[in-house]
Amino acid sequence: MTKGAVLLGGLLLWGMAALPLSAQNLAAEHDAEVWHQAKTLYELGSAKSRAGDNLGAIAEYDQAIELRVTFVQAYCNRAVSKLVLGDIDGALADCNQAIKLDASVPEGFGDRASCEIMRGDLNSALIDLNQAIALKPFYPASFYAHRGDVRRRLGDLQGALADCNQAVRSDDKQEDAYINRSRVRLQLGDRDGATADLDKALAINPKDSMAYVERGDLERSDANLAAALADYGQALQFNPNNAIAYLGRALAKEAQQDLAGAAADLNQALQIDPKLSSAYSIRARIEEK
Repeated sequence: MTKGAVLLGGLLLWGMAALPLSAQNLAAEHDAEVWHQAKTLYELGSAKSRAGDNLGAIAEYDQAIELRVTFVQAYCNRAVSKLVLGDIDGALADCNQAIKLDASVPEGFGDRASCEIMRGDLNSALIDLNQAIALKPFYPASFYAHRGDVRRRLGDLQGALADCNQAVRSDDKQEDAYINRSRVRLQLGDRDGATADLDKALAINPKDSMAYVERGDLERSDANLAAALADYGQALQFNPNNAIAYLGRALAKEAQQDLAGAAADLNQALQIDPKLSSAYSIRARIEEK
């Protein structure tokens, strides 16, 4: 039970002191029923989130919180669904409320770090991930995977590698840990290790579009163009709106002297993401050939 829930219980006991025993029992039963309803709505929200229905999940969490305003985990889960939908401010507000209600729950800090990463505030994210890990050093592996990614972006490659290794030791099915470790290993010059980690990530989740793109980029830079084209194709099969996959495939086609195919892919990439600046310069280069 959260701190807020304990406080609420204390207020109920204080308020019922002068009531007959039967009235106290009825009030207690009502409170238990409300809590049961809130947990049921929370579980429905969690199921919808896992199924990819984040709008539906938020609606369930809204109702759960309306019934139980101190439901810390509902705030945390609603924050995650809001973040998936791009509502960073709403997600951050939910995380702050969860931490305000109970600062001993690591998810509040871990989820707030995700919001800060989305905002580009890596130093604040690192502070929150440190706090989440301090609260529960072996819970969950994703905290280490995310801290590894933050440390990599901040230039601490050895710290990043240590965190990713810890994430994999804690949960060898943690896809993010392998992807983040692949990026660290690539920056450290370990191309074979980077490729091996992407292979493991794709074995866990064969539909991860960006993992195919990153493996394709490695293959393309090694002049393994057939394998790169196959991976970019897989990336686009699972996410036809992946502009980066079109960009990578265009570069592979350019290397094969398929300039028309490369130009077509660049046009498609820019149609999806007109702000993809590198696609313009590559397209101009191809047009000059």
